[in-house]
Amino acid sequence: MRLGEYDRDIARVGAIGRPKSAQLGVLALEQGRLDLSRPHLSNDVLESLLQLLKSTQPSQSLAKPFANQISTWADEGIQITTIHQALVERYGFTGSYDSVRRLLKTHQKSAPVATVFLDHPPAETAQVDFGAGPVIIDVHTGEVMKTWFFVMTLTCSKHMSVELVTNPRLETYLGLSSADL
Repeated sequence: MRLGEYDRDIARVGAIGRPKSAQLGVLALEQGRLDLSRPHLSNDVLESLLQLLKSTQPSQSLAKPFANQISTWADEGIQITTIHQALVERYGFTGSYDSVRRLLKTHQKSAPVATVFLDHPPAETAQVDFGAGPVIIDVHTGEVMKTWFFVMTLTCSKHMSVELVTNPRLETYLGLSSADL
């Protein structure tokens, strides 16, 4: 700092981050510590300055006064971007979207995730689905054709079989032999 380095350059060295460097710079300037004619600070003095920075209170979130309203809206399923926009429009809120997101992250309790394992005996069930495939050109006729993927998964073994078909009719899927799959 005494040599005129920017906070970004100081942070790049890895000793302290940019916000802490900026705070330390302000404190050092207030105390006249950046004057090159003065002797270098000892490690003990630097450590005491850093401890002084740690003891300062962190800034309070601008979203905190609206915590109840934000939580209510979030419980109703309203998106955070919409909540932020409503705060700005209704209350003249000057905080950022991230301040609302951080407040919700600290106030919301995570719901337990229920997991259900499906257990199926062999050869009793399968899951089937189909989806759009690529458009292909018949090499013999030059005809452009739509295709579909037929997917069948055996629920016990999780073995999956995929077949490319040229029409999505039920008869096509029923006509696929077990040898095809």
